Amino acid sequence: MHLCSIVRGALLALLLNTAALHAQWTVPGPVLLDGDTPGARQVSGLGTATAADQAIAVGDLRAQVATHGQVTTNGTVLMLSIAALSGPVLPGTVLSFTVPPIPMMSPLLSVNGEPPLPLEGWRGAPLFDAALLAGQPLRVVRGMDRYLVLDALQRACPEGYAAYAPAACIELFPRAPATFFQAADSCLRAGGRLCSMGEWVAACTLVPGFMNTVSQAEWVDHAANSADRAKVIGIGENGYSGAGSGCDYGGLRVPTTNMPYRCCAER
Repeated sequence: MHLCSIVRGALLALLLNTAALHAQWTVPGPVLLDGDTPGARQVSGLGTATAADQAIAVGDLRAQVATHGQVTTNGTVLMLSIAALSGPVLPGTVLSFTVPPIPMMSPLLSVNGEPPLPLEGWRGAPLFDAALLAGQPLRVVRGMDRYLVLDALQRACPEGYAAYAPAACIELFPRAPATFFQAADSCLRAGGRLCSMGEWVAACTLVPGFMNTVSQAEWVDHAANSADRAKVIGIGENGYSGAGSGCDYGGLRVPTTNMPYRCCAER
């Protein structure tokens, strides 16, 4: 036997004895397990984690597989049923399910009738309204005292914006008047875009109180089949009721005219 193998074996024995005495094992780097038999190339006797600052036991990880189940709702609690999962849900268990068609904020998750635990985004990020989309497949992992979502989720709208669709936001109030070109540049610099006609109409229809913030016609990113004019919306004509204001009213302006506008952004 080579001297380095003897040293490695002695070091490993010392570490294991230390673990047995003090119930923890701290090493500064990787430990090479190169015994002659499979039984000599593993660490056994690791218990299940019982506190939030304890690592997940290798045995627990080996025993778990990704499992899929059906979800029902009870208030803000998602009730997940997984027939193939027997016994308690151990930390490190990966579960998957399809989000039910009931939006909710700060949901809890209960698996097979166990007491519900908070369901949070990765690193404890809170789940906001519409973060979980109906029909969305979702994978979560069981922590010590919560379930953490492993998949990417919709982000919250930027400050000063409101959601008008699951994946998009619009500014709550229009920006100061500017030319069409200045408006488009301003929204790009803000990390968004000048709202399209369809986005503006959708937000006007779906966001409560939207029309109360419209005092002038606003630019939208739409050429309106015109060679030298751009579209404004909110005040103007709608083609059947004459002049007025509303989600379906609008008109045309020379792009160098100063008009208010709103930016839209992706979640």
